[in-house]
Amino acid sequence: MNQRISDSKNNNSITGLIGLSIIFIVLYHLNRTVFSGGFFGVDVLLVIAGYLHTNYLLRINDHQGHQINEKMSRYMLRYLPTLMIVIVATLIIFSLMQYEPFHQLRNTALSMIFIVPNWYMIQYHDGYFDAYILEPLVHLFALGVLLQCVVIWTFICRLLFKFKSHLKVMQAIAFLMIISASAMPIVFLTAGVSRSFLGTDTRLQTFLMGALVALISQQFNTSRFKFRYDKFVLPVVTILMVVLLIISFMTAKTTNILLYFGGTFIFSLIVGVLIWSITIRDNNIGQLIFKFKPLVLLGKRAFPLYMWHMPIIVLIRSIGFNHSIIEWLIAIIAISVLTELTYRKIQRPIEKLGFKNAIRSINWQKFIRPALIICLLILFIVSTVYINSFFKDDIKDYSSSNTEIIKDEIKLEKPEYRNVNMKKINYLYIGDGFSNDVVDQLKNDTPNLTTDVEVNRSGTGLSRILANHSEFDQRGEVMVIQLGGTLKPDLESVEDFIINHPHQHIFLINLRGNKEYSREINESYYALTNEYDNTYLIDWNYEVNTNDDYFDEESGQLNRKGKKAYSNLISKSIQIVLEGQVSKKGFQ
Repeated sequence: MNQRISDSKNNNSITGLIGLSIIFIVLYHLNRTVFSGGFFGVDVLLVIAGYLHTNYLLRINDHQGHQINEKMSRYMLRYLPTLMIVIVATLIIFSLMQYEPFHQLRNTALSMIFIVPNWYMIQYHDGYFDAYILEPLVHLFALGVLLQCVVIWTFICRLLFKFKSHLKVMQAIAFLMIISASAMPIVFLTAGVSRSFLGTDTRLQTFLMGALVALISQQFNTSRFKFRYDKFVLPVVTILMVVLLIISFMTAKTTNILLYFGGTFIFSLIVGVLIWSITIRDNNIGQLIFKFKPLVLLGKRAFPLYMWHMPIIVLIRSIGFNHSIIEWLIAIIAISVLTELTYRKIQRPIEKLGFKNAIRSINWQKFIRPALIICLLILFIVSTVYINSFFKDDIKDYSSSNTEIIKDEIKLEKPEYRNVNMKKINYLYIGDGFSNDVVDQLKNDTPNLTTDVEVNRSGTGLSRILANHSEFDQRGEVMVIQLGGTLKPDLESVEDFIINHPHQHIFLINLRGNKEYSREINESYYALTNEYDNTYLIDWNYEVNTNDDYFDEESGQLNRKGKKAYSNLISKSIQIVLEGQVSKKGFQ
């Protein structure tokens, strides 16, 4: 006979599932090309939170309902110190690094006081999937959504539990889930991807899925049912759900419109069924998979791991390893060390002793050692960033001091031909993840084109990129640079590249959009093209603003007409320069 696991202390399967979801969240932020569906880890956490919180409310409703607020306060205090340490440390470090835009980082941190970071990002960010790697605290949106769901659901439950009928409560949950799931495509079509992904109203469906599983588990205890092949059914269901979960983590894409038209609900249903199956004691397969010790250990450290991973990844990436294995290793080591220290010295003592007793029991002499380790680790990372910047500035100063000599001694080659045929031109196109959608069109229009595109490229290491294409390191060659689609460009590296390659024709493509992030980059590109004679601006922003039919209304991605216009604008710009009809104000 099947028995549901009722003792949360023994239910390590849920903890293991939390650990698995955290792994894919971190991997997604390290490389969202390979782990394109890792963002679904947030949905797994929301479903689990709905399940655990509803179980908790069901327990205290019968015995100590008047203590809900007190219990929730204790639960919040368990994680508040970790949250504050990460936020304060992040603000200090990135302030020292003169991070831009710091005011946006500061405001994101302040919005967490009112647990509304997701709504702040909806209002002021260019877009979560474009900006997530730019800001060290952008991952707080998930914490905001979760806490808002907890508060809303606690209030609703206190009303619904008065009916004393779990069936009516389940009907109410199903009704609210349908409303939330129906709102997502409507919001997606009217307000875009970020609003539908970050909004509490559209994400409530995943939290409620966990709540529904908790109620079903209690109301229809599986011990009442006799499956003829129950020892076969449970393992099969578990394995099937795990396979679907992993496939979703590896293949789902934010650009797939099905995600917003029922895809999120279906994934939540998969997670709900998986939670139902692994919380049955007789499910040996479920216990075997999710009680795997490394997953359980990660699950117990999920909160500090989630809080530290994003600031560390952004910090390491700012050093400029250009998504190398070294970047991965340093990031993983730093995240692991900070997570373990935070868990052992802060979270676990509070869990065991309570907030007040944990503070009183601190041995400050022993506390100094881990504090020093954290400070030294942060100092090492910041110092590395500064050393990297020092050498950049040194190269830039040296190059700038010789710029006048270069201009005097070497004139940029005038074109030797007219009536340029773009079908025969070979130029180097360097871009980030945005360019993956247009590469096919570019190659179709310019068969001899050479492309080098990489998701989240910032421009750091442009000279190393050119070293891989030595044929373009010659006088009069053409290079087109598109950056800023998935990661804020390293403008100093771009300028260094221009200074050190005065013989080539360099084209900079500006960004679509009129928000602060886009304006800042576009103004910098404009200044570079005015300062350096061999650099030209391709004004894609102007082209988009004067043509509103380049993007698909549903997905927000470039449509066929938009891709063709993008390719034509680049070809036209190169043609004008090579034929000697140059306008430094930007090609339109």
